[in-house]
Amino acid sequence: MREFKIMKAHLDRDERALAEEAGLPDTIPFSVVSPFERRAKKNHGQTLKRLSERGGLDPYELVTLFEDRPLFGKDAQHMNGLEAITRLALLLKVRMDGGL
Repeated sequence: MREFKIMKAHLDRDERALAEEAGLPDTIPFSVVSPFERRAKKNHGQTLKRLSERGGLDPYELVTLFEDRPLFGKDAQHMNGLEAITRLALLLKVRMDGGL
């Protein structure tokens, strides 16, 4: 099964602790992100395959994919790293486990 990487290298100490506490994995099945190819191309100008080859996406970038939101511009909804990790953990629980 192909995997998609969640970039965590740039997370600070508090963000790493929250990611661990929330059970945020290092990778997710490619099938979880594949429905969002169009948004990936809009936000990054690259395919999900290419983004995965380049190291994946960070929690905030994945949230924008799953919520079909722009990454930049006037319509972007910015959040800090802790908010992004919390939201991503919830979104992954719903997408991978089928609910809360």
